[in-house]
Amino acid sequence: MIPIELLNTLEYADIVLDSFEVIGNSEIIYHGHLSKAISMTAFSIHGHFLHMRLEGEKFTGSFILEDGALRYFLPDTASYVYLPAERKVIPKALAASIDRSRKQKASKENCHILIPVDDPSICNEFISDYIKILLNKDDIY
Repeated sequence: MIPIELLNTLEYADIVLDSFEVIGNSEIIYHGHLSKAISMTAFSIHGHFLHMRLEGEKFTGSFILEDGALRYFLPDTASYVYLPAERKVIPKALAASIDRSRKQKASKENCHILIPVDDPSICNEFISDYIKILLNKDDIY
């Protein structure tokens, strides 16, 4: 579990990504710094989706790709429907015309979209935001 002091620091510090590198189709490795140094010994986070090591204001880490894409979790599962045959979620409004047998409620495990790493929106700012989302997920640990 992440120490409360670290969570408080991360809440008020900007995560600034200095660089990232896509390794094959399986992983992104990143390096960066926090706008505010952490006054504690080095700390590592190891979860299913995210690995991160913090030391002072510097951090390095990686996260796993799924078929060459980032798994981007959507915030409100109640607004989506999961289509098991297609392995994707769609907004409830679009699902109204789909037969009930072909859809189910979206859950926090399946309510995500896959964003290919060669998508032009994948930049340092996007990766920084993605790291923040993963750090705030209660099921990455």
